[in-house]
Amino acid sequence: MREAVTRSRWRAREPGVFATDGVWLTTRRIDGQFPNYRQLLPEQFEHELTVPRVELLEVVRRASVMIQRATPLQLRFAKASSP
Repeated sequence: MREAVTRSRWRAREPGVFATDGVWLTTRRIDGQFPNYRQLLPEQFEHELTVPRVELLEVVRRASVMIQRATPLQLRFAKASSP
């Protein structure tokens, strides 16, 4: 049975501690100026594709076995060849 996420009290400047299924997550508020991430995202994309979710997740899972944790996964796509 999955236990509920718990947090007894919350104040904006205090760290937060959450627990569920034996996993603990600690958070804290970070004060400061952060860049506007929306400026980093293009308004339009040159290409758009739709892929089967389950197949893509399987490819990523298999690749994750071979790559180091901090290594970004790069995907390359090509048009399907005709039979």
